[in-house]
Amino acid sequence: MKTTQRHTITAGSDFRVIGYDPEYADMSNPQGALVREVFYLLAEDARGARRAWGSFDTLEEAEAAVPFAPAVYTWNETYPAYGSEAYVASDEEANVREWERANDGPVYGLRATATPFYEGRF
Repeated sequence: MKTTQRHTITAGSDFRVIGYDPEYADMSNPQGALVREVFYLLAEDARGARRAWGSFDTLEEAEAAVPFAPAVYTWNETYPAYGSEAYVASDEEANVREWERANDGPVYGLRATATPFYEGRF
């Protein structure tokens, strides 16, 4: 008997670097990175496991793409929902602790150089 897995589909967004222009370079952005908000579809199952698909310029485009999206099982796996059953099973919290240990605490990416000889996961 074939069972189907139900997903809740929502639109999500991230800020991503889309290019570089030295004209916009300054002390806080030395490479002149051009950043914009990019939207995508996010499917979450009952366990909290998530999959993402697509890249859209606006929220409306992402929402309009739902009927035309491929099957969810073909989407890219992404981070599980915080505190969910999938989060606990993935041991994502241990990955964060390992990253903080290697980078001298929770500096959230502000460290200028990588930790020498660190071979953990990022």
